Amino acid sequence: MSPSKSGSYLTQAAPLSFDPPADTLICSLAENGKSVEIHAVLYIVNTSNPEKDELSVDHYRILRSEIEHEDQLINHRLSWLVSSQAFLLTAYAISLNAPVTFSRPAYARMNTILFDIVPYAGLIMTILIYPTILAAILMLLRLRAQSHKGLPKGLPPVHGSLLTVCMGLCGPVLIPWVFFLVWTVLVMR
Repeated sequence: MSPSKSGSYLTQAAPLSFDPPADTLICSLAENGKSVEIHAVLYIVNTSNPEKDELSVDHYRILRSEIEHEDQLINHRLSWLVSSQAFLLTAYAISLNAPVTFSRPAYARMNTILFDIVPYAGLIMTILIYPTILAAILMLLRLRAQSHKGLPKGLPPVHGSLLTVCMGLCGPVLIPWVFFLVWTVLVMR
């Protein structure tokens, strides 16, 4: 291989037999008549056991930990949504029960503005938080798909049956829609 206009080129050596398996990458640089070779050994560690089609104990623990993390994210994000919606629904109910006449005309205008703005705020909060819940659910499903290999002996399953998984995800998937529909009806009144 001849040098390019910049005077450098890259070659890759054939894989060598190392324990653990490794490849050697040889990078040759030639500039102004000087050449430098850099040899780097890239180790590729294969942790899977081709004789067994099951998770290693370490992979099982990592998978469980990641699933627990995503479950917690779903819980936190759903809590954000419910808390924000409770606060906004309370503000809306208070503005509905405001006195007919106010001591100052400015209070009447502010109550009207609050009454009109709160449903839009509820919609926006739902629209902003719902995708974050869906992202955690998608990651959770990807992680659970990795657990279809056999489990190490004596360890509990990474997740329940398809029915219990679907039932468990009903809340995070459907609760935002309830709030969305409530606010949509109030906006369209």
